[in-house]
Amino acid sequence: MTETLLIILLTAAAYLLGSVSNAVWIGKTFYGTDVREHGSHNAGATNTMRILGRRAGIAVFVLDFLKGFIAVSLAALLPYAAGSPALFNMKFVLTAAVVLGHIFPLFAGFRGGKGVATLAPSCYVWPPSPSSSCSAGTSPWPR
Repeated sequence: MTETLLIILLTAAAYLLGSVSNAVWIGKTFYGTDVREHGSHNAGATNTMRILGRRAGIAVFVLDFLKGFIAVSLAALLPYAAGSPALFNMKFVLTAAVVLGHIFPLFAGFRGGKGVATLAPSCYVWPPSPSSSCSAGTSPWPR
């Protein structure tokens, strides 16, 4: 398989993974409710927590976080050296694809969430940089 074809397939896989709307399927499967019809009309963890409760909201957040992490981690399947600009660019493309899939999900009528929980893992999967300070809550720049 050529590298270009692999890049296209991984990007499509990231988008499709992002298209799995956890808020919608958890709401419909376990509660019989489409969260997009209530509250902020958004298929995300926050609206799910407001409408269905803390347990459902946390489950949606964790699943959305994991799909973002898994999608960006797909870059490891490419033959790029660690820390190379090509690997960084591929992680950026995969992050964009999974977040776009979350915001405009193919499987939920292109009405999804805002992408916050799905974008968050990029802080942990990308190489150490200013983004790695996300979890520390500190600035990497001196004051």
